[in-house]
Amino acid sequence: MTIQIDVDLHRRLKAIAAQEGKTMREIVEEQLTVYVTSKK
Repeated sequence: MTIQIDVDLHRRLKAIAAQEGKTMREIVEEQLTVYVTSKK
């Protein structure tokens, strides 16, 4: 999947991922799971 996001949001997410030792993909997948699960 390819998505377009705000450049600043991308930069911030990349920095957070580095600080947490995670990939951006891992963070996005975690948060999408929380969102989708909450909609059941």
